[in-house]
Amino acid sequence: MKEGDMYAFNKMIIAGLLVCCSLTAVACGKNRENTSVVTSEYNAANVKDYEEDGVKYREETGAKQTIIYPLMEHDCADMEQAAVCSINGKQSETDVRDKDTSYIIISSFKWPVLYNDDDVEKIVYKTYNARVRLGIEDDLSNEYQNKKKLKMDKADITAGEQEQLKMILCLELKSTNDSWYMNKQSPESERQAKNEVLNSVLVEAEISYKDGTSHTDYYKLETIENGNSVNIFKLSE
Repeated sequence: MKEGDMYAFNKMIIAGLLVCCSLTAVACGKNRENTSVVTSEYNAANVKDYEEDGVKYREETGAKQTIIYPLMEHDCADMEQAAVCSINGKQSETDVRDKDTSYIIISSFKWPVLYNDDDVEKIVYKTYNARVRLGIEDDLSNEYQNKKKLKMDKADITAGEQEQLKMILCLELKSTNDSWYMNKQSPESERQAKNEVLNSVLVEAEISYKDGTSHTDYYKLETIENGNSVNIFKLSE
């Protein structure tokens, strides 16, 4: 084959491959729109944003686990303090073994009782913008640490179950070569990673009353400098 013919043939092959790739991308992304990929250094994950059924999601895929959580923007003119709570609770984490590039930390703390009304029938809590959810699970290792893929689902509870409610953080951090910390990051770095997650989360509470009425509140968290507690602020409409 002549040189000119070979050049034209190669161009044709490349064009065909590009068409195939485009068709594959369309087929795979049929239900997912506005996809973008970035890299997060903090949690050792590749991050992909997409939209499905009108809801925006973020999917963070690390070496050990994939976390999916919804995204929401909420503009508020003001906010008022609703509670202060300790974030010193239970923690479960994986060991760093040979060739591991990351490790998982599952941390939880007690969520405060925010609704004391006797006429409250149920509360549906949803979390946005962070690797966090609210739930009443006790076995963090089985429920979270050992699963390859987790979606931050809502917590549908009765008013009486508020005492059992916990905020649960799911972190995947890069391993290190520091044998002093068992090839994990320093306690200060882990604390900063937790604080970053807590300061990012938006909490939605949909309260249903026994008379059939309902309303929705939104909350933001702000970590306190001592690193052991958070302020919880109720956002104004």
